[in-house]
Amino acid sequence: PISPIPVNFYEKHWENNAGNYHYNMSIVSTIKIDGTIQNRTDLELAAFSGEELRGATRMDKLEGVDVYIAALPIGGEGGESISFKLYDPITKMELDTDFTTTFVADAMIGEEEPFSMDFFTPVAKIGDNYFNTLEAAVQAAGTGEMGTTITLLKDAEGSGVVINKSLTIDFNGKKYTFTSPAVGSNGTP
Repeated sequence: PISPIPVNFYEKHWENNAGNYHYNMSIVSTIKIDGTIQNRTDLELAAFSGEELRGATRMDKLEGVDVYIAALPIGGEGGESISFKLYDPITKMELDTDFTTTFVADAMIGEEEPFSMDFFTPVAKIGDNYFNTLEAAVQAAGTGEMGTTITLLKDAEGSGVVINKSLTIDFNGKKYTFTSPAVGSNGTP
């Protein structure tokens, strides 16, 4: 009998352009989002040098085992710093990671044993702009250019304060308004 082929109906977010470069390297990785291993073929991993796309791929399930990996070809010229983003078509968000690497022609990273890249979901948003840290959202709200209302998307910590995600912080005129008590790092409101 013919084995079923998994079909991915999501439109690609990035086009793989690794073949446009003189040299290539590859990176093989499992993917975590907020510390949880992802077993999904709809996630799309991309490599960048600055803002320039250097390669993109979707997750694949390894045959015969319940492991999902991204085998990402990356194009470059050598020595560039490579950063990564993950696109989640369900939330329609590009997620970030702290992991970076240096481009080395013909390198195969994670071929023998895939390593894990951990991506994180944004902590807050102002209008349509997402922020990975509470501090970045507070700074943006302070300028008022993107708006002054911060909506927390998950529990957040920053500057010794832990705030529950159900709270919206309003920065009207840079005035901090809390609708429920915020608890400081010493346990006091």
